[in-house]
Amino acid sequence: MIAIEDQARRYTMLERFAALPPNSRLLASDLKTGAYIKGLARIYGVAEENGWKLSFSVLRLLVGDFPLHELSRILGQEVGLAADKAAALAADIEKELIAPVALELNAYWASLKTGNDGGATRSFGSAQDDNGGPQDDNGATTLDSPVKPGNDNGGLPGQARQ
Repeated sequence: MIAIEDQARRYTMLERFAALPPNSRLLASDLKTGAYIKGLARIYGVAEENGWKLSFSVLRLLVGDFPLHELSRILGQEVGLAADKAAALAADIEKELIAPVALELNAYWASLKTGNDGGATRSFGSAQDDNGGPQDDNGATTLDSPVKPGNDNGGLPGQARQ
């Protein structure tokens, strides 16, 4: 298990993971996702000792530890990639991992407004609702992303639509 020094932060991340919608939780823990991330690490030249940082960055993104628009910066800093490689890797993660569950995540984070989030909080957007969730210009809670929900197969990378 990856060590998270701050006990409160560890608890918050576990709480947020447990509160994720089913498909998002599956995405975060599925072996296919791990294999996909390992393949991306190879393609983008991530040093083997930093592979876990790439995986952990995706998990942190899913549980709302930072907004999607910061993924490129996070990958550059924590994984040690040049800005252009970090931006391209972030775009691949957004397209292949986040887009298929964007609708589910949007609906879940909208539940922050009603308090039905299982106690989790959110930091995805720049404008935030009363519970820390991101808002669009109309006050609706949304992902801070230009992602259009779904991909061509509607599932995890390499997974056929059910």
